[in-house]
Amino acid sequence: MTEHESEAVRVWFGLHDAYHKASTVYNARIEYLRAERERTNWSVVGNADHEYRALSDARKAAIAGAETLYQKLRAALPSQEL
Repeated sequence: MTEHESEAVRVWFGLHDAYHKASTVYNARIEYLRAERERTNWSVVGNADHEYRALSDARKAAIAGAETLYQKLRAALPSQEL
């Protein structure tokens, strides 16, 4: 694996890890909101808009990173028909 390919893998792992962390934060926020809404008036509890935006942005970055990784690895393979 070349240095460019190795770097692409490291970048994608970092992006995917960020997505998993954002997912964990979002899920924890949803659980908190559910518990608070059962306990009190749901209208004063708030929402998970910020966490959802962060999750969505991390997911988009991970998908874009996967495409970059794919392109680099595909270019490294010998030309062959799939």
